[in-house]
Amino acid sequence: CAGIQQNQFTSSLNLPKNESRQILVTPHLTVADVNYSNEVFALGDCCQIERNPLPLTAQVAYQQGQYLAHLLNKTAGNKSFKIETISPFK
Repeated sequence: CAGIQQNQFTSSLNLPKNESRQILVTPHLTVADVNYSNEVFALGDCCQIERNPLPLTAQVAYQQGQYLAHLLNKTAGNKSFKIETISPFK
């Protein structure tokens, strides 16, 4: 079997996924489900940004990690912070 296969943990989560069983996320890397809006994040090859598929490479995962660290540092301790004020991951 060639290609990337999702791990059992990711596959078992009750979150929206694409046909490859990757978790669907918004451009801010939050899970694309209103029930988890701005509370649950996913990055790397376990997810796909809706309408913006990116290659499943270490470089993309690294960049997403840097983006998410920046975003979490901005939001830490600020309950009134709006995630939409940060530019989306590109």
